[in-house]
Amino acid sequence: MTDAVHAAGGLIFLQLWHVGRISHPDFHDGALPVAPSTIKAEGEVFTWNGKIAMVTPRALKTEEVADVVKQFHQAAINAMIAGFDGVEISGGGGFLPDQFLQSGSNQRTDQYGASVEKRTRFALEVVAAVAEVFGSERVGA
Repeated sequence: MTDAVHAAGGLIFLQLWHVGRISHPDFHDGALPVAPSTIKAEGEVFTWNGKIAMVTPRALKTEEVADVVKQFHQAAINAMIAGFDGVEISGGGGFLPDQFLQSGSNQRTDQYGASVEKRTRFALEVVAAVAEVFGSERVGA
C-alpha cells in the first residue's frame, strides 16, 4: 500500500493508537485491559461475541508505563519499516493518552497522575519516543 501511494506521488501516515480501558479481555486472551487507573468506562464494546459491557481495567504499574511508551516507539519503527512517511498518535477521544490526561479516568498518585503536569507526562513521553523515529516534523498528535 505504501509503495502504491508513493508511486502515485503521495505521502502516507499511519495512525498509532492504544485503546486502554475501552478494550475487553476477549481481545487479550482473557487478561484485563490496562489503563491509568481501575476506573471502568461506561458503555459497551463490540467483541467476537457481540456487544458486551466494558469491564473494570487493570491499572498500569508505574514501571509498566515505560513499557507502553516503548510499544509506541516500536510501532513507529514498524511503520517506518513498512514504508510509511510518518505517524499520527491518536491521543484524544478516550484513547490511552487521553485517559492519562483526564482526571475522571486517571486517579494516579505517582509521576503520571494528580496534577495536570503529571497527567500530561505519558502523552509527552509517547510523542518524544515516536518523534525519535520519524522526527517531530513527521509526527502528528
